[in-house]
Amino acid sequence: MTKSVNDYQKVWAIGDLHLSIGLSPDLAKPMDVFGDHWLDHTAQIEEAWQAKVGPTDIVLLPGDLCWGNKLEDVLPSLDWLESLPGQKILCRGNHDNWWQSIRRLRDSLPASIHLIHNDCVVLGDMAFAGSRGWSFYDQEGGGHQAKMIRREVLRLEASLSKIPEDVRLRFALMHFPPFREAGEESIFTQLLAKYQINYCVYGHLHGSDCCRFQKVSMGMTEFQLVSSDYLDFSPVNIYNKY
Repeated sequence: MTKSVNDYQKVWAIGDLHLSIGLSPDLAKPMDVFGDHWLDHTAQIEEAWQAKVGPTDIVLLPGDLCWGNKLEDVLPSLDWLESLPGQKILCRGNHDNWWQSIRRLRDSLPASIHLIHNDCVVLGDMAFAGSRGWSFYDQEGGGHQAKMIRREVLRLEASLSKIPEDVRLRFALMHFPPFREAGEESIFTQLLAKYQINYCVYGHLHGSDCCRFQKVSMGMTEFQLVSSDYLDFSPVNIYNKY
């Protein structure tokens, strides 16, 4: 999916926003039950975003945007995103239950928000692809885990294969880490290498689990964990044009 060409300056990333904007009490989930650092985390994100991100920048959001269960639930969160600077690119997370009919979603999207769904987004001379992925530590394990990983590999390749050959930079968004441990080769990292991805961002991890997943390069791909609490609720700079 190709969008309008502009002179985009910087690429940022922040995942796992876990928003409850406008949700009814039975759907809203106060995140401060996971620690005081989550208090008013939506306001923390907004303040940092406004301070860092410019109108010609791009922000990558690799999953777990909102706790809602249907399109109507996520609309206030999408409106909130629209009010922030830059173009926003989303992939699906394991808690994004509102992500159902892609046609209905895209018909309802504000102008600055783009979804990756078995395709890619092209902005200027950069392409953005990805998929949810799956956990290498799936508690159900066994055949279920193998089945889900095979399915997500197909979805990831469907997206990566849509990247035009002539783009200058290639980005991948995944919700789950694409490896068991940072820097360890996997079927996902092999696929990212095949399609010559320059930057891969991912989320899903929180708390003490994050310490094992420092930024790492494998071949030509730089991998970075961008869960919002890991970043102190402030978008991290992935790429600068100048």
